[in-house]
Amino acid sequence: MKTFWIKFLSGVAVVAACLSISSWVSADDQGPVKVFSVSESDFEDMDSNGPVMVAPMMSVPGMTGGIARLEKGRHKVSNWTHWYGEVVYVTRGSGNLTASLPPFAESKTYHLSVGDFFYIPVSTQVSFEATSQEAFEFFFAIPGD
Repeated sequence: MKTFWIKFLSGVAVVAACLSISSWVSADDQGPVKVFSVSESDFEDMDSNGPVMVAPMMSVPGMTGGIARLEKGRHKVSNWTHWYGEVVYVTRGSGNLTASLPPFAESKTYHLSVGDFFYIPVSTQVSFEATSQEAFEFFFAIPGD
């Protein structure tokens, strides 16, 4: 029963996150592979426990994903609780990730830079902040069942 509720809440969280973004990235879906493309003008500001820029989301059966960008002094995500697992790959700049597990009494901060990738487990509370003058940008993927 616990697994059902975790999957249910994960699904609700993913849908809510996706609905808060006004557009989906278009894909070339001619053939067996969907190719997604994002341009600089596709990024839009949104508030996700703090201001962040996000490109339109991609969605395929079993996975949703996108690209987030934080600029130093302008964007910061604070205390976002992941009710779903998420894979993240840093593509540009550098930043800090602070993560905590329930009951969120202790946290650990990780310094991330281009080429770093990691998995955020279900029920982890995270904060992201850019530390470089260059934008801190990362690709994220949320696997589904």
